[in-house]
Amino acid sequence: MADKISLTQGFSYDPMTDTIVGFVDHGEGGRENAVAQNAQVFEARGLYDDWKLPLTFYFTGRDVNGKKLSDITRSVLEAVINTGFDVRALVVDGTPKNINMFRRLGCRPGEPVFTLLGKKIVAIIDPPHLVKAIRNNLMKYDLESGEKTAKWEHIAKFADIDATYPARKAPKLTAGHFHFQHNREKMRETEQPRC
Repeated sequence: MADKISLTQGFSYDPMTDTIVGFVDHGEGGRENAVAQNAQVFEARGLYDDWKLPLTFYFTGRDVNGKKLSDITRSVLEAVINTGFDVRALVVDGTPKNINMFRRLGCRPGEPVFTLLGKKIVAIIDPPHLVKAIRNNLMKYDLESGEKTAKWEHIAKFADIDATYPARKAPKLTAGHFHFQHNREKMRETEQPRC
């Protein structure tokens, strides 16, 4: 799995490596004279067993491009494969940069698989992010299927009617799911029910 996290900007001295920490640092891809604003974090998880293993992180700037992201990801996956792990899939959220990264790694529309060191790896977009993306698109656009149309207003109306019943069909659905004060709240997992 890979994901981006936001960082509090700042600098510190690491006496072990005699370096200033807080600049953009892509590991083997080099450092930049820019303040790190995010970290790209990698973690391994068991497919059949319940275990997690943090792998590494890279300090990135505000906008790491798809090429740099694919270079970092390729480097991490190759290192993991070379240690003997059997990498089967890579899970990321559905940002345009991650889609670009998957294309650069060799995925094609309708074929979400790429090969690295002779291993086929399935590219997976995190399902909760897919649900949120569908919700956010439904807030802007109607969904047409044949002669039927689904609208955001239909879901809002259902929630309003459901809220009037003592035994609700969707008891965790609240007004907070429909009224966002900031665009960022649309993607915050703490504000959303777990899928």
